[in-house]
Amino acid sequence: MRLNRFCDENPAIGKRIRALAEKNKIRAIGHPVTAIKPSIIRFSNDIMDEIKAAVPRHLLRDLRDDATQNIWVTVTERRLKRSEIASRAHEFIRAEYKNNHNAWGPRSLDVPVWLDSNTTLIETITHGLWD
Repeated sequence: MRLNRFCDENPAIGKRIRALAEKNKIRAIGHPVTAIKPSIIRFSNDIMDEIKAAVPRHLLRDLRDDATQNIWVTVTERRLKRSEIASRAHEFIRAEYKNNHNAWGPRSLDVPVWLDSNTTLIETITHGLWD
């Protein structure tokens, strides 16, 4: 609406803007943009059930989703055969644990750094350990 009002108030520039917009519209209709190849979509729809079945359901949702995604990418890149998904899923889960898992669980920033100290973890982050 603003552009139309601007074009109406400034007819010389507005005429050029509308002509360019029409030209771009014709170009866009002639060459539709496809984000992904349809073959990739068909490929993923066939294989996602198999990948999800290979990744255990007891895992945290984030970990499960990341492992599933990594397996899917590896299969689409043809570095993993479809027949190997079930037998090698544990490798992807282990890799996700190494990359994104805190072995000690969630940790509060109000926890003392040492047992006999009043210095908290947040203070070491904001001020430095030896300040």
